[in-house]
Amino acid sequence: MNYFLDSNVIVSHIFSWDSLNIIANDFISSENYFCSDNVIKEVENVFNEKCQEYDYFLLMLCRLFENFSDNNFIYFYDVYRFLNRVNPKSKFDIEDMRQALRIIWEKLGFNEYHDAFDVKNKFSLFQNDFQSIQNKNKQKTFNYLKIVPNHTIKDKDIINMIEKEKLRDYLLHGSDENILFDANEFCKNKPELNLKFVSADQDFLKAINILMEYLCIGDCINLLEFKQNN
Repeated sequence: MNYFLDSNVIVSHIFSWDSLNIIANDFISSENYFCSDNVIKEVENVFNEKCQEYDYFLLMLCRLFENFSDNNFIYFYDVYRFLNRVNPKSKFDIEDMRQALRIIWEKLGFNEYHDAFDVKNKFSLFQNDFQSIQNKNKQKTFNYLKIVPNHTIKDKDIINMIEKEKLRDYLLHGSDENILFDANEFCKNKPELNLKFVSADQDFLKAINILMEYLCIGDCINLLEFKQNN
């Protein structure tokens, strides 16, 4: 099978803390995955934003742990409850923080009650290595991808339908429209690939379904439904 990937699928594959990481890992395996330069540009922008959010999160936890004496224990659910009092400063909300905490706690091999000295030491090392780990994950993910040029022409029939349905007002956001035309032009030029467009953005998928009769894309896949089918 051949797939054209939206940026959110790629980002979910890069970050192990992402809520869709497990699904994205199952999806991206041994098939042929394409994306455009516009997709890569958006991935890079989101990657930098997420790294800043996660770095702030790790720093916040390290500062919390410093309040514990080295010879005490840190109870996981005390840290979990601490997150309820945090005022998120970005899209990385309380539930995202809870999930990240669970993943890191398990990844570092901590018990429900764990030695404070060990927690502080391992978290500090984890924070120091965080950026390099994410960069390696990004490069590993990029190795799966075949990057194609951005579109050169926007089909007038598709533009007219976008304007008629006012899709820019409630379904197409940011770079969605450019990515849609990238995928459509590539599919038009490579019909033998029978490319399927993959996204986790529910609004984007709704827009594609509205436009489907005008598109060269054969099918679109909701990443969340991929989970349900496997």
